Amino acid sequence: MTKKQAQDQSEAIIAAEELKQRTIRADAHLWRTTLDDEPSEAERAEFAAWLAEDSRHRSAFERAGAVWSLTGEVERAAAAVKPARRGLRQPLWLAAASLLITAAALFLVLRPSAPPTAAQQVVTLTAPPGELLTTTLADQSSVTLGGDSALRVILTVTARRAVLLRGDAFFDITHDPERPFTVSAGPAQVRVLGTQFAVESRGSRTLVAVAEGSVRVATDGNRQDRSGGAQSALSSAAADLSAGLGITVDRHSGVGAPRTLDPNDIAAWRDGRLVFVSAPLLEVVKALNRYDQRTLYLDPSPLAQEPVTATLRIDEFDANVALLAATFDLTIDEFKAGHLNLKARE
Repeated sequence: MTKKQAQDQSEAIIAAEELKQRTIRADAHLWRTTLDDEPSEAERAEFAAWLAEDSRHRSAFERAGAVWSLTGEVERAAAAVKPARRGLRQPLWLAAASLLITAAALFLVLRPSAPPTAAQQVVTLTAPPGELLTTTLADQSSVTLGGDSALRVILTVTARRAVLLRGDAFFDITHDPERPFTVSAGPAQVRVLGTQFAVESRGSRTLVAVAEGSVRVATDGNRQDRSGGAQSALSSAAADLSAGLGITVDRHSGVGAPRTLDPNDIAAWRDGRLVFVSAPLLEVVKALNRYDQRTLYLDPSPLAQEPVTATLRIDEFDANVALLAATFDLTIDEFKAGHLNLKARE
C-alpha cells in the first residue's frame, strides 16, 4: 500500500467515525424528544434496545439531557431581561450580558452535536374519529391512518421507525436496503425494506396484512402472564409474510399462523368497510367507535369475547349497532346524548 493510499484509508476511517458520532448524537436528541412526550410501552422497549446496542448511546443520551437543561437556562435568562427593563436592581446591561454568556455556552455544547445534514423527521400523526388521514413522509413513504388513530414516526440518516399508538395504519414504504422501516404496534414488531402493508392495533392483539412485497413480523419480546403476573420471555418465532397474507400477534400467545386474505379486504377501512374474522365482540364495538362521533359501550358480560365474522360499513353506525344487538340478543340503551349501551336483556 502506498503512502497516499494509507492516508486516504485513514481519512475514510476518520470520516466514517465522525459520521457515526454525529448520527449517535442526532439519535440521542430524537430519543429525548420521544421520551419527553408520554412514550408508549413499545417505544420504551425500543429505547432500551437502542441503549444496549452501543456503550456510546448512553453517554450521548446523557449529554443530550444536559443540552436540554441548558436550553432551559437560556429561557430563564431571557425572562430575566424583562424585569431589568422595569427598573429592578439588576442593570439592563448585566442581564443582557448574562443572556449572551449563557447563549454562548449553549452554542459550544450544541455545536459538536449538530445533526447530520440528511433529512430527518420526528412527527406524531393523528386522525380524528370518523376521518382518514394520508401523509407523505420525508423519505417519500406514505401513511394512511384510519379513524381515531395515532402514529409516531422517527426518520434519521440510519433508521426509519414508527410506533402505532392506536388504531389502524396502511403503509406504502419506499425501498431503502440501508434503512429498513420498522413498525411497533402493541405486541408486534414489523420490519420491511419497501412494501405496502396494513397494521391494525387491537389492544392485546395486532393484525398485520401485506398488500405488496413482504415483511417480517415478530413479537416485542415480552408477553403478559394470563394470571396478571410479571412479563416473561415470548419464544414464538418470527414469520415472513408475502403479498396476500395476514397474521395476528397476540400479547399472550405470540405470533399466530399466516392466513390467506382477499386483497380487497386488506385495510378495507380505506374503502369504508370494516372486515372482522373471528374478532371478539368487544373489539368490534371499539372499532365502530373509531368511525363515528357517538360512543358505543358493551356491558361487561361473557359476550365480550364472542367471535364475530362480518363486513360492516363504517358509515352505517346505527345499522351496525342494530345488527349486533339482534345477533347477540342485546338491548340498545341511549343513556345520554351520543352514548349508547349494548346490554343483556333483563
